[in-house]
Amino acid sequence: GRRGCGRSQQQAPPPSKPFTCLACGKGFTRSSNRNAHLATHLGQRPHTCGHCGRGFGHAPQLARHLRLHQGSQRRFGCGQCGRSFGRSANLSAHLRAHLGERPYTCTECGRGFSYSSAFLKHRRAHGLQDEEEEEEEEGRKRRRKK
Repeated sequence: GRRGCGRSQQQAPPPSKPFTCLACGKGFTRSSNRNAHLATHLGQRPHTCGHCGRGFGHAPQLARHLRLHQGSQRRFGCGQCGRSFGRSANLSAHLRAHLGERPYTCTECGRGFSYSSAFLKHRRAHGLQDEEEEEEEEGRKRRRKK
């Protein structure tokens, strides 16, 4: 089945994002990003983790996931539950959840979130999406490549 990506209606992308998803109308700066996004609507996850069987739509997503299976990559441990993380920011977000902190608040319904990723997913469910969201993801990808 098709998964929605949060857009309630198809909209023309801005000129800076000329590559449009045919399923939902979301615009992309690169055709490769649009094609990878379209695969998520079709449930395609051809890149599979040999350790746990989890599937990913893009090879870089699988590569990032594989680092989590390497024990040395999980240097940041939670003193409360023992769970470990490869990034200090992920541990910080995890600790916020333990403390009940929810710094990300939805302006539509008032629901709070400990994790920014959960907050962004929730915003998409309301049909809201930040204009900078794709550029931020592109920036993260560029930083990881360095």
